[in-house]
Amino acid sequence: LIVGMFYFVLQDKDRWLPETNSQNAVSFTATPTAEPGTKPSAVINSPANDSVFAVNAQIPISVTASSSNSITHIEVRRFGFVLQTIRNNSGTSTFSTQVIYQPTTPGRHIIEIIPYDGNVQGDSAIVELIVE
Repeated sequence: LIVGMFYFVLQDKDRWLPETNSQNAVSFTATPTAEPGTKPSAVINSPANDSVFAVNAQIPISVTASSSNSITHIEVRRFGFVLQTIRNNSGTSTFSTQVIYQPTTPGRHIIEIIPYDGNVQGDSAIVELIVE
């Protein structure tokens, strides 16, 4: 019986898809993507991976982001959550800045820096800090 039902379901796979017509058709907007070789990138200049800091210390993180076009902003993330967004108002292709990170708990803290050229997300840089 179960084999028979399985066979019946496989015969008409499209029956489980939602019906579309011109009134409820979904339109999609293309997400901008970078041309090969033009994706922004970021480099963390300091501190080095596995640097040790105290809880509540103000940790300066030095970052340089670059792109063949321009760097519009960078995001500072931890656990995928945006902690801070820093804008590059000059519109230059290279952007250097310093971010202050203040950990409130001990443990390993992985901070991710993501550069953007408009809406195009670049390759991120990661630093892992030890907080005691």
